Parts: sequence; C-alpha cells; structure tokens
Amino acid sequence: MNKKQLLERLAKLEAENTTLKHDHAFGGLTRPGLEVEFERRKSEAKYSIFIDLDGIHALNEANHGNYDVVDGMIRKALTLRYDDLVFFGRWKSGDEVVFIVNANPDGFIARLLENLKAQGLSATCAAVKIENGDLTSAVQAGIKQVSAIKASRPNKTR
Repeated sequence: MNKKQLLERLAKLEAENTTLKHDHAFGGLTRPGLEVEFERRKSEAKYSIFIDLDGIHALNEANHGNYDVVDGMIRKALTLRYDDLVFFGRWKSGDEVVFIVNANPDGFIARLLENLKAQGLSATCAAVKIENGDLTSAVQAGIKQVSAIKASRPNKTR
C-alpha cells in the first residue's frame, strides 16, 4: 500500500471505530467505547456514577414493545452538557448507564435526576470515587450500592 492508500484506510478505520463506540439509542458510548474513552481520559475521571433506570420493562410494555419510544425518552433525559460530565455510556444491560464526572458528583446527580423526571423516568444511582484509575472496581461498587438500594425497597422497583 502506498501512503495515500494507508491514509484512506486509516480514515475508514477511524470512522468505523467512532460508529462502533457510539450508542445510538441513548446517545452515549457503548461499553467498549466507554472503556476505551476512559483509558484516553483517565486523568479527568474522578467519579463514576452508576445508574439503573427504574421500570423500563413496564414502560416498554406500556408502549406495546416500541423500544424506540422509550429509548427516545432516555436519550432526551441523558442529553446533558455540563462542565463536570466527562462522558457516559451503557454498562451492562440496556438500562444501566455509567457517567464519568470530574468533580463532586452530587450536583450532577441532582441535575440528572431532574432531567429523568422531566421525561417521566427515574433511576437508582450511586457515585463512587475512582481510585488508582480502576474504573471497573468503581462501577462494581456502584452496582452493589444500587442493588442494595433496590433490594431494600418495599415495592422492589426494577
């Protein structure tokens, strides 16, 4: 391959990479995209906020299985542009999202919950400080906290 062909190939691969990193349903990153972006921007990442959206299965049923309607509600609620948000993406299943913030997470969480409420949504969330650049451990600690909160609810909102 000559230089021009290599540059064209590189541009094509970069475009594919960008497409594969982007979660079109929620407007953030895919799990692999989140992990790649974390490695690139680790120095900015202070806290991970793990959220598990509440009642998504029931919302999907209420919309007769039209997931696009619910995804649109979620995407609109997660469209956040704040200085403390570094990036976000899905973590595990369809309704679990991780936000990476660069400051105390309390204000961000309050704004996030208000955005969700404005769209008729709610979430259970937990913020964990990222120690030693270990995103997975921080998210796992958040998952445990969220699971404990949900298990303690009398109606077990999922």
